[in-house]
Amino acid sequence: MAAKVRSDAKPLEKFFATVMNPNFPSRLAEALANPEGPEAKALMAELGNVVTVTAAKIPFHPMQRATQAATELLAMVRHLGLPSGFVTL
Repeated sequence: MAAKVRSDAKPLEKFFATVMNPNFPSRLAEALANPEGPEAKALMAELGNVVTVTAAKIPFHPMQRATQAATELLAMVRHLGLPSGFVTL
């Protein structure tokens, strides 16, 4: 699993302020202990639009298919040219 932080200035400043807060480790531990609890929801609300969690490295995970399929298709088009037709089953 990997995490990517967008590089926009304002969200990035908010991300650093949240993560560098002395209460962040305890908030994170509470959110991990109770993922459906109010602290987990509050952290997701604060960090959800800044941190994109991707599971591109987990084999057979839907995110792996979603991230790699488009990249591989684009690479094939660049290498082999546009296909003359598509067959879907």
